[in-house]
Amino acid sequence: MKILFIILFLLACSENNEVILSPEQKQIENVQISTEPGPFTFNINVFYEVGAEPYAGTVNLGKNNTWDITKASMISLFQHIDGRKVTVPYELSEMKQISPQSKSTWTTNELVEVAEKIKTPMLQEFEIQTYVIYLKGTFNGNPEIIGLHLTGENYVFIFKDVIESVGGSPLQQKYVEQSTVVHELGHLVGLVNNGIKPVSNHEDQANPHHTIHKDCVMYHAVEKPGRILSILAAIIGRQELNLFGDEVISDISNH
Repeated sequence: MKILFIILFLLACSENNEVILSPEQKQIENVQISTEPGPFTFNINVFYEVGAEPYAGTVNLGKNNTWDITKASMISLFQHIDGRKVTVPYELSEMKQISPQSKSTWTTNELVEVAEKIKTPMLQEFEIQTYVIYLKGTFNGNPEIIGLHLTGENYVFIFKDVIESVGGSPLQQKYVEQSTVVHELGHLVGLVNNGIKPVSNHEDQANPHHTIHKDCVMYHAVEKPGRILSILAAIIGRQELNLFGDEVISDISNH
């Protein structure tokens, strides 16, 4: 069993003895926590700015909830870990609202400021805490960025205005949003050589930390508003819940 938190060789100290971790060192800690054997619960907490409400409700002809896509994907990723559970909110009432931010564009520092008011440590006893934060506006004014994970943090951002700009039917919109959530959580836990080394040669060298396989949510074009619907067409047509491909599942199960 891996020993959590005992990574003293990676730590640096400031003059006041405060422990400082670089983003890369924090990412290693994220991977250790995410892949730790045992009955840990992987909690996905959702916060949203007024006007950036996540999609919820039924999907797949009413057989499943929209957030079953994220839940099924993460369960598939952790299927090799005995006792691992995944929790997601299903309805808007189970998510937490934050006040209007009145911003059309976000810098990295501004995003961190919002997240730091929300998040708690990633590991709390047998609970792994991750955060999906929905905001209006764009990152640095770039309408091509749908979602974002800052290396080593236990939160991801979803830019609702960009999601809506993709267009499509209500079902397609739900899949676009859910695939973005799953993709960014994949980065958070270290998939595709972002802390978890691939066991097969499937990393896209032109797009690091992404797979070459188009049928996996870790394919780079899933992050592109102009391409995401075509990439997801087969998945939406089959109304699949698990969005991860076999290669990334194998990577994490062999970590």
